[in-house]
Parts: sequence; structure tokens; C-alpha cells
Amino acid sequence: MKRNGVVVALTMLVVMFVVSDCLAQKAVKSRQKHDTSVVSGVIKLAKDKEGNISAITLTAQDGTVYKVTTNDAAKVLNDKDGQTVDLSGYVDEMDGQKWFTIASEKTRGKRKNK
Repeated sequence: MKRNGVVVALTMLVVMFVVSDCLAQKAVKSRQKHDTSVVSGVIKLAKDKEGNISAITLTAQDGTVYKVTTNDAAKVLNDKDGQTVDLSGYVDEMDGQKWFTIASEKTRGKRKNK
């Protein structure tokens, strides 16, 4: 009997994983239907003890702070700490924080703002 219970529990876990993955993919697809936003601001990189980038923030000219989604497109910011950039992408709000997912980036000169 215990074996049947374990099989049912594992099956339910697999189903929950598949459903959550489908919902996440649907959310990403629906987000891409929105218009892109262009945000100009200063990039700030946070690094861990090994020197790897652990977080990226973008402080817009109006003072709004965005957490930048660390995906492949965000790698262009790895050497932009303190620089002003123009980013094109998608803005989302989760848990009271604004998140920015990059579609494209353009650096505005080489000045540093700290």
C-alpha cells in the first residue's frame, strides 16, 4: 500500500511541475505581446565573494530602481558598472519591486556615475 501512495505522490509532483512550467511559459509569451519600454539610467553590479555578478540594478533618471533580470541579454552589462545606459525591454512588477528584462542595450559614452 505504501508503494502505491509513493507512486501517486510522485505522479502529482510531476503533474504540478508540468503545469507550473506551462503557466510560466504562457506568462512569458503574454509579456512579449506588450510594447517594449526604453529606460535610461545607471547600472550597478553586485558581486559575490568569487567576483561573479549576483545582481544587477538600474537606477532610472527619475530615481526608479529596477532589478534587471539576469538572462543572456543581461551579459552585455557585465562591464558597465557605474555607466549610464539606454535599455529597451519589458517592465514587470513582482512583490512590490520593478523588474526589467532586457531586449537590447546601448551604452551612452564611457562616463562613470558613482
